[in-house]
Formats: sequence, C-alpha cells, structure tokens
Amino acid sequence: MGHQKPLEAKAQMLIVWRGLVTYLDQQLRAGRSVNIRGFGAFTFDVATELPKIANSVFGKGPCMKDLDQARAERKHIHHLKPRFVIDDSLQTLTIRYHNKE
Repeated sequence: MGHQKPLEAKAQMLIVWRGLVTYLDQQLRAGRSVNIRGFGAFTFDVATELPKIANSVFGKGPCMKDLDQARAERKHIHHLKPRFVIDDSLQTLTIRYHNKE
C-alpha cells in the first residue's frame, strides 16, 4: 500500500467546505432545515395559501361544497422562503453590519 502525502490545511478546508455546502444543498432542496450549533439554522418561512373562495361566492368557480372538500383534503399551496436564523452567540457580532436581516 502506497503512502500519500497529507493534504495541506487549505486543501483540507476546501474539502470540508464543499462537503458542507453539498450537504446543505441536498437538505434544503428536500425541504429540510439544517441547524449548525453555535452558528445558526438554515430554514424556511412557510406561507400557506388556502383554496380561493372569491370565485365561489360569485358563482364563477367551484361551489362551496367543493371548496369545503378541497379544504378538508388540505389542498393548500405552501410558499417556502429560505431564511437563516443566526445563533444567539453570534447575534451580538452582527450589530455593526447593515442590512443583516
């Protein structure tokens, strides 16, 4: 078995960073949040849109029975907005940066 020369610190750090970014990408694309203790959480704000009732009131859309059935079946539309929630231990360091929210 041959011996390989150890990677330099910079190369090791790039491998770790790429691994973290790949993991974050996979988890977020799957709709899952990632919490890094002492750093923060990559998560989502969820806005839920209920089935529309405006058209039903004016007779242009499904009847109220259909609307009630749609709500019962949870035919909601969810809009996900990515969000980073900084850990409390780092929050005080961000005071000096504008537009951090």
